Amino acid sequence: MLPGVDDGLYSCEVTFEKGIPASRTFSIIIRTEPQVGNFSFPGNLHEGMRTAVTCIVLAGDPPITTRWLKDGLSLIEEDLDASIIYAGNGFVSTLTINTLAYKHNGNYTCLATNDVGTGAVSTRLTVKVPPRWVLEPRDTSAIAGRPARIDCQADGVPQPHVRWKMSTNTPPDDFKTIVSSSHVHILVNGSLNFRSVELSDEGFYLCEANNGVGAGLSTVVRLTVHSAPKFETKFTILSARKGEKVHMNCNAYGDVPMTFTWRKNGIMLDLISKPRYSQHTENLRGGEGAKLIIEKVEREDSASFTCAAMNDFGEDSMNFQLTVQDVPDAPQNLEVHDVGSRSVRLTWNRPFDGNSPILKYTASWRTVEEQSVGEPLTAAGDETTLTIRGLKPKTRYFFRVKCENALGDSQYGAEVAVTTLEE
Repeated sequence: MLPGVDDGLYSCEVTFEKGIPASRTFSIIIRTEPQVGNFSFPGNLHEGMRTAVTCIVLAGDPPITTRWLKDGLSLIEEDLDASIIYAGNGFVSTLTINTLAYKHNGNYTCLATNDVGTGAVSTRLTVKVPPRWVLEPRDTSAIAGRPARIDCQADGVPQPHVRWKMSTNTPPDDFKTIVSSSHVHILVNGSLNFRSVELSDEGFYLCEANNGVGAGLSTVVRLTVHSAPKFETKFTILSARKGEKVHMNCNAYGDVPMTFTWRKNGIMLDLISKPRYSQHTENLRGGEGAKLIIEKVEREDSASFTCAAMNDFGEDSMNFQLTVQDVPDAPQNLEVHDVGSRSVRLTWNRPFDGNSPILKYTASWRTVEEQSVGEPLTAAGDETTLTIRGLKPKTRYFFRVKCENALGDSQYGAEVAVTTLEE
């Protein structure tokens, strides 16, 4: 049905073959919902300017109520420093904003409503705003080998483009543009992200934010890279002869000051309670060193030593394996086997070799009356048995064995007595 065409009075009449005809007359009124005309804000609006837009309800039966929305919510004039003037019995509505600002950006809707329906038209207001800091860059400290980020986030209309530059000079100059890579990457929000900071990353960084409106923003900040202790060598093998002086050099590179601790076979070393142990520290180029000194090493000093270096940014450790060499222990558990009239066979247990391979064993013997009999006999260092020949029948002998390594001879082990058989 069309308004102005189909509305009016309508009659319905019913006629019977006999009788009085019946009829009814009624009125049809066609009402229409509001129709809002298109409108738009002027282009190239900048912060601080003023603007206005008029919404006209082109059609629709009264009464009509008109209201404004911003971004889908009722527009509150006080919040936006705006004014709305109605005219033409409410069919005309003008929205005026006297001082444009960033907050005015958004979608504006003119909504007209009557008892039939609603008509609406929306348009976008774009206010060009120079860049402003959301997160302004600040001087940042980082630890080498760990991730880091320098924030630089700016807002504005249109959205600013962020660019980073770096300078290693002091004072900073000759800035060079940073291109995103696997090491350093400019995030979507403008912040500069380091996957793993290196000492060479230390320097001055310039963050620039521009969107073609106004002068743009720029700030220079400094990235300071700290370093946890780090050892270039993680394991060292040392050997010394009993009685010698040993030096363990524990040189760590990183931020100073550092604190050093020592462990022996995993147990914290108390240098005060061990008078033969002392520590000396020294400054190094790019770090600090500690030296553990052991005066006149003993067998008990053969152990695994751990040096740990700590500073405010982390710690690292290195290990020393110290072997103290000495003359071997005397052979143990000497026994006599296969006793004959002129020969016997000696066996013994291999002793501790003093951390130096046993080169040979020497067996000597004597009778009751004599201190020694004949030239001593030797066996290779990997043998633990020796046959003695040329003995006298029915004679009591005393046998003993010693061993030798590169550092010298051991003591003789305990003597064993045996009497040869008759012939």
